[in-house]
Amino acid sequence: MLVTLLPVAASLLRVGTELEIDAGMGFSVPPIVFTGLVAPSGSKKSPIQRQILGPLSLLQAEADQEYEYAASEYEVDLRDWEQTKVEDRGIRPRKPMPREYHTSDATREAIVLSEHASRTPAFSLNSQSGGFW
Repeated sequence: MLVTLLPVAASLLRVGTELEIDAGMGFSVPPIVFTGLVAPSGSKKSPIQRQILGPLSLLQAEADQEYEYAASEYEVDLRDWEQTKVEDRGIRPRKPMPREYHTSDATREAIVLSEHASRTPAFSLNSQSGGFW
């Protein structure tokens, strides 16, 4: 279980977090953890991963709803801002960024999106996805 739990825990840290290994030498590293759960077929790998990733999936569903609401609100605010006279405009509304807790999409586009987040999402690839790290 620890093989799945460690990268999930590390993914919840803010981007830019550093682990200080040796204060005297000023040596620190980002908490990037790559793991692989390897076991024979039928070894209950998937239930273990579902148990640990389940709460992240719930958080992800909640974050997706919040993002959809914020994105629609942004569209309205931006339209109002654009229709306001230039001299009367305030600060341009900021486009919301989606929050990624968990993804199994390891495409370049998904990784680039995650780089703009405040936290790096946990990536999980199963044996059927054909992905390798």
